[in-house]
Amino acid sequence: MASYRLSVKTISRNTGGNCVQAIAYRSGEKIKDERDGSSPDYSDRKDILHKEIILPDGAPVRLLDRSTLWNEVEASEKRKDARPAREFQLSLPKELSHDERIELTREFVKTELVNRGMCADIAIHDQKNGNENYHAHVLVTTRSVDQSGFGKKNRDWNDKALVSQWRKSWAEIQNKHLEKTGSIERVDHRTLAEQGKTQVQTIHLGRLAHMQPDKIKSPFLRDRVERYQKQKELLKLAKDFINGSIERGSRSFKSALEKHRENNREKIKRSLSIVIESVKRSSESSIERYFARDRTQERSKTVEKQLDRSR
Repeated sequence: MASYRLSVKTISRNTGGNCVQAIAYRSGEKIKDERDGSSPDYSDRKDILHKEIILPDGAPVRLLDRSTLWNEVEASEKRKDARPAREFQLSLPKELSHDERIELTREFVKTELVNRGMCADIAIHDQKNGNENYHAHVLVTTRSVDQSGFGKKNRDWNDKALVSQWRKSWAEIQNKHLEKTGSIERVDHRTLAEQGKTQVQTIHLGRLAHMQPDKIKSPFLRDRVERYQKQKELLKLAKDFINGSIERGSRSFKSALEKHRENNREKIKRSLSIVIESVKRSSESSIERYFARDRTQERSKTVEKQLDRSR
């Protein structure tokens, strides 16, 4: 199922940010940092699917070289709290092919970023473990640029209203490309509350979601990952039960519900209700892709009865 994500953050020297270091990691390259003489080397990364630089009209061709671009960006900043770049992180739908994901990313970057005058460096990744977690990192500059190089900061790009515009545009462009390929999936940039949905918002954990909790040093993050993994395990069990893929499903489901209900009863009820509604919607939109509607409704009622009994 296509999922929506667009996040924006600044790379700031105030928090130790460095454009050369950042882009070397995201592009999987070895790049010399001319400010401190270091050469961060990430050329052994295997999860880089695509990378490219797109320049606005009037920018010098030399900036198509990644090392030149980001070293010039760093050299244009003098303040110790400078913000030389901004980073976009975009989730990409697995329903599209590799080339289609590249075209999708390009259209958004050109339309919303490069056409405003930003230099953009794109890197498309997938998870090493084959989870089909396709996503793009896009680093963009914060200064105007012409043939002589980087000039003044463009303060218009700091307008918070732009973030709302970018989020809306990313959803619209993504849905256009999904429709073009014949996919029934769609994304929505609005919050769950704005969509009129009562389900609990999920937490984006990134690579932490695939780590063992005992490997995470931060107690706060470790607790979040443990809760996420427990919820994921129970949701999978519930979904399998609804699909009828668990042998003696009712017994397994009741056992799992009993195990967790003391501390998580209300959260589990809400989460499982979401699963039920998701399966119902899935069967309504594509019966052949999922399973017969009457079977879905029958199993949904069974789950609802189990939930009522857990009160």
